[in-house]
Amino acid sequence: MKSVNLLQLTAIDDLSLFERYEKQLSFRTEKLKIDMDEIQSIKKIIQHLNEENCTIKDLSGYFYAFKIPQIGKEFDLLRIGDSTILNIEIKSFQTTEDKILEQLKKNHYYLKSLNREIIHFTYSLPDDALYVLNYDGELQISSFSDLKNVISNQSNLFNGDISDLFKVSDYLISPLNAPMKFYKGEYFLTNHQAEIKGKILKLLCDNHLKFYGITGDPGTGKTLLLYDIAAELCKTKRVLVIHCGILSDGHYKLNKYINNITVVSAKELRDDLDLSQYQYIMTDETHRMYWPQFEKLVEKVNSIPGLCAIFSYDINQTLSKYEVKSNIAERIGNLPSIKIFELSGKIRTNPEISSFVKRLLDLKSHDIKDSYLSVDINYAESEKQTIELLEYYKLYNYTFIRYSGSNYVAGLYDRINTITTHNYDTHHVIGQEYDKVVMVIGQNFGYNDDKKLVSRQHPNPDYLYRQLLFQGLTHTREKLAIIIWNNKPVFKAVLSIVQKDYSSY
Repeated sequence: MKSVNLLQLTAIDDLSLFERYEKQLSFRTEKLKIDMDEIQSIKKIIQHLNEENCTIKDLSGYFYAFKIPQIGKEFDLLRIGDSTILNIEIKSFQTTEDKILEQLKKNHYYLKSLNREIIHFTYSLPDDALYVLNYDGELQISSFSDLKNVISNQSNLFNGDISDLFKVSDYLISPLNAPMKFYKGEYFLTNHQAEIKGKILKLLCDNHLKFYGITGDPGTGKTLLLYDIAAELCKTKRVLVIHCGILSDGHYKLNKYINNITVVSAKELRDDLDLSQYQYIMTDETHRMYWPQFEKLVEKVNSIPGLCAIFSYDINQTLSKYEVKSNIAERIGNLPSIKIFELSGKIRTNPEISSFVKRLLDLKSHDIKDSYLSVDINYAESEKQTIELLEYYKLYNYTFIRYSGSNYVAGLYDRINTITTHNYDTHHVIGQEYDKVVMVIGQNFGYNDDKKLVSRQHPNPDYLYRQLLFQGLTHTREKLAIIIWNNKPVFKAVLSIVQKDYSSY
């Protein structure tokens, strides 16, 4: 998306024609739904700036209605210089100063990653008034003379694609990988997450139901939403968070720093655990819970007056035959007193990586991207070459996620797993995310006649190699590297994905 000149932007009053014209000016990939009152507000701003003797140059270099990709956070007008960012929010309807202040502070959070001084203004059309966020973080009345001075002092305006300046990972934290940021509240929910949070809190306040579900695909932000709700509830009540996996350092830090929250692993749920001391039970990765444990938990919640439970789960993230057979997601859905909320839209996963993973698992998938620049494909003929490539990616801060192994039977990947001292196997990374991930696909994988990726038996007869691979791949945020080890048929198929050569299979 490119910057525009405000004079050009406001030259057309016809709504349908304006949408097409704006798309052409900004090189936006999709047509923008326009609010003509907002355009009238921009015209009013131009009128005031003209009274301050602004030039055509002063009206250039603005990014209009830019949304941070995947997050959906929108800015009305941004102008980015080499040392300053000008942010102008437009209110074409009556609003309160508190809401204006709240929005500008939120904007500051999203813009501070660009490492420039940020000057925030809001123009209110009903009052014909201009506000500024001062250095003390307070809202005060400003003048268009001040705005003109800020504009005039900007230099070397950025005129590239503004999307290139924003990384999703700068904003959407994982409470487990960045527990201190979570503890300090240095994050925001998406509008969709905030909407679901509001509905759940209202139902809890009304004492409406005993059980609630939060579900969604990998990368939709289930864990962050669950922990954010827990952090809200623990301000007045005691909360037990159950992680259905191995506890990470992040879990222990959240346990230490947040009052009224107790984080335990599912294996710590014993018959003698007194749940009556809590008002809310939150379970993350609930689909991994043993079904007798789940049934016992439901029984206890039902038997304790005032106790409620919120289950976060994803039916597609099962790692073992037992988890598939238990089908906890179906058991959750069958609870007689439950309200389930579904998160949609991947906010954490790079869209290229998400598309690649879908096509890797199913060559017939219709999810196709223009490019796969975020995915590296490597071939290694030998075990030695595989290890050398893993060492190479470690130099560039890639996290090697290995397949969980068997405690009793040797497996194909055992020797290459020794290059890492960290417990980054597919069971230890449950609930966590990594900016860069490297994984290995060996000879135990192949494609069936229906073009779906299949795998041989794991040394642990309960584990599913295909699901372990899926688990690791879907914990990638920005960059993914695949090393295909001595498996030319799969290598050929994967090359066809990234090169979009569908005639090769």
